[in-house]
Amino acid sequence: MKNILFLDDDIFIIKAYKRKLRTLNANIFYTSTTLEATELLKSESIDILFIDLNLEECTGIEFMDNNLTIIPEEIYLVTGANYTIEKNNSLINDVILKPINYTKVIDLILN
Repeated sequence: MKNILFLDDDIFIIKAYKRKLRTLNANIFYTSTTLEATELLKSESIDILFIDLNLEECTGIEFMDNNLTIIPEEIYLVTGANYTIEKNNSLINDVILKPINYTKVIDLILN
């Protein structure tokens, strides 16, 4: 079973993830703070990270850069902005645009 972490400072997005993914066969962790996300990355064996680009405390990119030794290999950046993966950001597997396509999120988790 996969361990999935969703980090988004928008509580409404977190609630939407919970509603849409409640029947998924995975251990899913949700947080709205980078501190809690860091603790979860340290204490759990996270396989996939979904992270918002614009967090309250920092950007998703800064969070990844500050936690290089504990982030998983599979990372999806979630954003409402038109963002393209740059060559220097090979940490990101894909970008998910808001409004979130939950079918795509489920496919990414299951495959």
